[in-house]
Amino acid sequence: MKIRNLLIGLGGALGLWMTFSPGSLFIFFMAAGTGGLLWRCSHPEDRRFLLALFLAGFLIRCMVSLSLDGLAFYVERGRPFQKGQAMESGIEIFDHTRRSIQMGDSDYYSERGYALAQHAKGTLSSLPASYRAEYGRSGYLHIIGAFYYLFDFSPIAVKFINCLLGALLGPILFYLGKECFSREVARWASGTASFFPSLILWSASNLKDTLLILLTGLIFLVFVKIRKASQWTKTLGGSVVFGGLLAIHTTLRSSAYSMLLVGALLLSIFFTSRIRRIVKGEFLFFLTAGLLYYQTHLKRFLASLFLIHVGHITTQGTTYRFLPDELYIREILTAWSRSSGWGLSILSWVGKALFHYLLEPLPGKISGLFLSLAYPQTILWYLLLPFIIWGVLLSLRWNFRRSFFLVGSLGGWILLTALTSGNIGTVFRMRDMVTPFLFLFGWVGIRHFLKGERPDAVGG
Repeated sequence: MKIRNLLIGLGGALGLWMTFSPGSLFIFFMAAGTGGLLWRCSHPEDRRFLLALFLAGFLIRCMVSLSLDGLAFYVERGRPFQKGQAMESGIEIFDHTRRSIQMGDSDYYSERGYALAQHAKGTLSSLPASYRAEYGRSGYLHIIGAFYYLFDFSPIAVKFINCLLGALLGPILFYLGKECFSREVARWASGTASFFPSLILWSASNLKDTLLILLTGLIFLVFVKIRKASQWTKTLGGSVVFGGLLAIHTTLRSSAYSMLLVGALLLSIFFTSRIRRIVKGEFLFFLTAGLLYYQTHLKRFLASLFLIHVGHITTQGTTYRFLPDELYIREILTAWSRSSGWGLSILSWVGKALFHYLLEPLPGKISGLFLSLAYPQTILWYLLLPFIIWGVLLSLRWNFRRSFFLVGSLGGWILLTALTSGNIGTVFRMRDMVTPFLFLFGWVGIRHFLKGERPDAVGG
């Protein structure tokens, strides 16, 4: 009798939940299924940790998302709502759930995803002009659109998609860390990434960053599995999965990041293979010679990156500069790109760019609510950064084959982002493309500092 009453009560609760928010119920069922798969597919020693990590990460993100919705309700004096039938002149919805914390992109992606859903349903023969713009276009919009297509306008529940994806990052990082370093490093790094404040914030909103970071981790993990595969069928299957993940990855941000990632992985195969050192030395020699021969083209490419940085100087928010003042005039920068010679000054520009990338927002310049909230995390980041650098050096010395692909990929992304950024808020967000993976090196450095543990102690 008690069991029957319990089942009746549970069925009634689920029915009520289904009535008011079928989308959120769907996501919670997905989370339950994912937790079951983690339990079933993980090593017995890791099951409890991974399940707790995933469920805690998911529930915390959901609570943060709901809290931000509550804050928006208070600030905006109203909840998001659908005003009427979508039309070519406008989609007739109101969604300002993240504008109050200066994350308007999240609201824009929600609106654009809804417009895509209405277009797919045939309600709109064409998208409104503001949702056909190149700005904001990404594969993640189709996930939001698919959700709205199935469950109609549900701006609160749609954010739970990212809560689920963000919670998955912890287990994926654990598997990657276990393959490349050790179980202990994997546990500490995945725990840090799961509860790092900014990573929680992005995954409690409609931003593409969470999916991009998760796909990057999956690409790294599949790459490791392909290299370890002993059968050609596993290699072929892994390659197909790798290609599919990469195809989605290219739709989320500039394809330059995806191609740079592939290039770094291919280089890591070459440098960690059993090819004789003299052949590797010859390759480096000819690569350097080629860069010197085509230095004019290289300089123009560098100038194109600087132009993107110059564009960031005019954006809203707090900005910074790392080039000489005269190069912020486009005509002078173009003339510089066509001139001969390089000069050691370029090294100082790159150094300043990396300084800002790694250390912004600088505590002395923090102002406004958003940057003030980032202050505690900034201090935590400063404490981790020396250990991250130390961990990279240790890994290159003692664990080269298992870690070089991470160092090359992340190093390329850091350099590309540093040379094109100029807005503090943007670089703070872009840095999180690499921070979860840098935590692996950070815990390598910390464990070596505390226990003398070497990063080549892979296992467990």
